[in-house]
Amino acid sequence: MPVPTFYQSKLASIALHIAIGDGNIANTLQESFASVPVASISFVGIILDADSKVTPAARFQALKKLVSEHIADWPDAPGLVAAAPPRTGIYVLPDNQNHGTLEDLLLEAAAITWPETRILARNHVTAATETLSGEDLAEMQKPAGPNKAIAASISNLLRPGKAIQVSIEDNDWLTPATLTLPRIAALQTFLHQLIGLP
Repeated sequence: MPVPTFYQSKLASIALHIAIGDGNIANTLQESFASVPVASISFVGIILDADSKVTPAARFQALKKLVSEHIADWPDAPGLVAAAPPRTGIYVLPDNQNHGTLEDLLLEAAAITWPETRILARNHVTAATETLSGEDLAEMQKPAGPNKAIAASISNLLRPGKAIQVSIEDNDWLTPATLTLPRIAALQTFLHQLIGLP
């Protein structure tokens, strides 16, 4: 059974639970609530990559229907927060309207922090893709494949051999300048409202 990762600050304690696939999110909520009563939880947020052929709005509605069995009150659209206890919200990356993933936001940040490296990484991925075929090319042919590879290339330069999560934590993906980018700022606003931060 996947175990949540816990983060603690002076203002909040957060359990981050990863569920692979929309269908597993409802099961993950059910497992979590089996050990922690809903009444003791201040907020529940769901963040989805939108690497899917389904529109973010349709995906939101389908997921809302699944999770409403466990918590009744959810907002009417992605990116909003319902205030009833617990606070709830669903955010579909990159901006609740377009298809994309976290890597889209990271590449926007990289354009500010490491503009030349971003161009070199894009050129590298484009050139390397031309040398692949068959099964080796399968992941790159997915809609998010190229951007995931570019972001991973930058991350591997910054933290060789480490997961991109390590680079996000250790390097300047999120800075005062990148946090003002509209799509990153919108995600930050959602998280602040959800968690209850000023």
